[in-house]
Amino acid sequence: MVSINFREVADFRGETAGAEPLVSGIHSGNAGDIIYSLPAVRALGVRHLYLNVFRSAADPLRKLTEETAAALAPLLLAQPYIDRVTVVSSGVSLEQIDPECLNVNVVLDGFRLQRASELHLIAAHARATRSQVQGDRPFLTVPATQRTEEPYVIVALTPRYRSLTDEFLRDLMLCFKRIVLVGLPEEWRTVAGMDGEIWRAPDFLQLAERIAGAALFIGNPNLPYAIAEGLKGLRIVDLPSDIRNAFPLGPRGFVIPSTKAGFYELLSILCSESEELQRCCRLDRLKSTPEQPREQISLSQEASEGRCAASVAFPDLFRVGDAGILLHPPPPGFTPSEIVFDEIDVAGEYRFSTEAYVDHPDSAPVLMSILVRSNGVPVAQWTSEVIPGNKYSVDLDLPALAAPLQFTLQTQMVENSPSSNFAWAWFGSPRLAPR
Repeated sequence: MVSINFREVADFRGETAGAEPLVSGIHSGNAGDIIYSLPAVRALGVRHLYLNVFRSAADPLRKLTEETAAALAPLLLAQPYIDRVTVVSSGVSLEQIDPECLNVNVVLDGFRLQRASELHLIAAHARATRSQVQGDRPFLTVPATQRTEEPYVIVALTPRYRSLTDEFLRDLMLCFKRIVLVGLPEEWRTVAGMDGEIWRAPDFLQLAERIAGAALFIGNPNLPYAIAEGLKGLRIVDLPSDIRNAFPLGPRGFVIPSTKAGFYELLSILCSESEELQRCCRLDRLKSTPEQPREQISLSQEASEGRCAASVAFPDLFRVGDAGILLHPPPPGFTPSEIVFDEIDVAGEYRFSTEAYVDHPDSAPVLMSILVRSNGVPVAQWTSEVIPGNKYSVDLDLPALAAPLQFTLQTQMVENSPSSNFAWAWFGSPRLAPR
């Protein structure tokens, strides 16, 4: 078998790294892509992570430099599930390469072949590696330190991947007493005019420590936001409608409202739950009063009352009842079956819960997905290969948003399935309840 030779650039070992062979994986994505791969890395037991220095000639935004890889190493080694980080250079991308050609167990670059612009990057890595991940739980940790500083808000904004203007965000930042601005020097023009202290991290572990110590993180899809997402602290993201792969997953994550009133309302809710954030805010600027949340909402009832749109391959195998929603997938290779619920009005923080299962032992595995959008922007997502005989409990913590939510439930056969016979895929008791 032909193999690819790498030039070793640097090797970093954690305190627990021994001489025995470790389960290994390799990644040559951008720094943020590497952060989003960590739930899959942890699930697969990868303890030796290779970072492949690579710059794409076709895509100037796709690059991993030696400096960036070296800055990532301390943060990666701070994770209890990683023992060793080796920086290498091959000069080629690896998503089409068999792991045996690289002498590793897992090639993480395969996420690029999984509709990575449409799936959350955590889900894309999970699908590429056939791993079961929990992207709504923290997957980054930093050493515990005693907080001695006055509370602060971290702001990390870049020129790309934005929906709100600099002027609008500058006005919103007047709500805070102390702001710490992080980023690269070439990006600091984005935060010009904000009354904050500029801080540049020596490496990404120290950046993560500073983010972990903040009362609130505000940013857009970039590396600091990926770190905030891994830590699962209180975070608000400016998310443009064409970005569908880097939205908040799990609790304490919010999409920034597009109006001042909406932002003030959200900040009022968050301040009522966090004394530390209260100390950071100029409360006199927050005028909105949060609405009272609705009671539990059943999507089965919404469907039975016709408040949905279904696109199914087998109408006789689309059923709604007390048990939930049966959504039979089409034969392999066809457009997925789906049911879409528009205009689900909620106020406050909600959790969406369901049980995903295939109710026939002779079925091939089914790929089942849930996507939640607000104003066309994804705010929560779950996807998994569901094996007959297993029940998957799904709990998605949704951000507090003023706009109605849209839910899309989808089923399709996994790749290379022989048929869709007996693929009785159920979303059991799908419901929303206040958190």
